[in-house]
Amino acid sequence: MARIFHNWTLLVTLFMATLAIPVAAQTAEPQPVTGVVICAPDWEPVIGASVMLKGTRIGAATDYDGRFSLKAPLGSTLEISFVGMETTEVKVDGLSLYILMMPRKFWNGWVCFGGVQEGLFGHVYDRFGGYLSGATVLVLPSGRSTTTDDKGDFNLMPDAGDTLLRVEHPYYEPRQGQIDGNCFDISLDPLLVRGQVVDENGEPIIAAKVKVKDGDGTVIHTDLDGCFSYWIGIGRTVEVSYPGYKSREVETDCCTPMTIALEIDGNAPLPEFISCPQPTRKPLSKETPPVNIQD
Repeated sequence: MARIFHNWTLLVTLFMATLAIPVAAQTAEPQPVTGVVICAPDWEPVIGASVMLKGTRIGAATDYDGRFSLKAPLGSTLEISFVGMETTEVKVDGLSLYILMMPRKFWNGWVCFGGVQEGLFGHVYDRFGGYLSGATVLVLPSGRSTTTDDKGDFNLMPDAGDTLLRVEHPYYEPRQGQIDGNCFDISLDPLLVRGQVVDENGEPIIAAKVKVKDGDGTVIHTDLDGCFSYWIGIGRTVEVSYPGYKSREVETDCCTPMTIALEIDGNAPLPEFISCPQPTRKPLSKETPPVNIQD
């Protein structure tokens, strides 16, 4: 009987000790925690971000410099959230925290959320997270439009019946989505045009010159298979040329690879050749003996 009572007492003691471990962890002495919350890709402070001690109601909000301070036990987890950003979690290690938040646009091409009272606001980026200025933003069916500024921002007041928001840019694929909120993060994918330059017999022309007409002056050349690829927009015209062939202007098509055939230009001038005179050998004089070259 005494042995049974001893074993039962031991089990109860072990059980109570197991319960005490998390309680002790939860009641650890809170320590002052400071940090700053920064947003990629512009590295600006995030103002008004929520910094919460996970699993509790203890928290703080970042100030105009993105900074915050609160008290939390060492080893605990802070949960940082902000509208339009990916929620981030960090461990409290006793050091000042530098927290980088990523916009949802890096994972979603179209992010729409509320929180703005009047009009439609948003940011347009390229696939690498860079600002995309000069993009046309319009609402449908009214057709009201605006253009993004040098930071990719836009502000537009829609009509009551508008239900769609569309973003267009000459060098990027257009994107369109439902208006379900007031503020948008939108990323666009660039247009890739592929093609091959061949002669009249279908043989590839190597090193043919391809450039966008009225573009930025960038020139590319076809590879060993006569192929090329170019980031350009729908409707742009490319100029294709090669010595001895007639140049062509072709409207680009980003949907399917293009085959561009060049015709021989019978009126093309013959290439110029530079004739070099044959070198004359000067006879050796008796005073200048020949030089012996040894291995």
